[in-house]
Amino acid sequence: EIVSTVTGTPQVAGGNDGIGTSASFNDPYSLTADGHSLCVTEWNGHAVRRVELRTRQVTRLAGEPGVSGDSDGLFDQARFQQPRGLTTNGTYLIISDTSNHKIRILE
Repeated sequence: EIVSTVTGTPQVAGGNDGIGTSASFNDPYSLTADGHSLCVTEWNGHAVRRVELRTRQVTRLAGEPGVSGDSDGLFDQARFQQPRGLTTNGTYLIISDTSNHKIRILE
């Protein structure tokens, strides 16, 4: 068995989208998969990101990397504070927004 990096820059915390090691994460915490992609919460990044497994492309789904808050809205307007848990029901992402004491849904 071989372990290899799918995406992320070793030893660099950040919120950059990109492909493979050109992307960066700030404390990735939980993930869920839908067969084609992974969705990841970033505890200190205050965001939810998607990783396309075939291309290793990372894109932001919701939140602003590095900016905490508490607001609903479109992907770039939503704010989280230390999101941790993450799951899907096949249609929606359900997020545990820990420090805001909320369960949130991404439609």
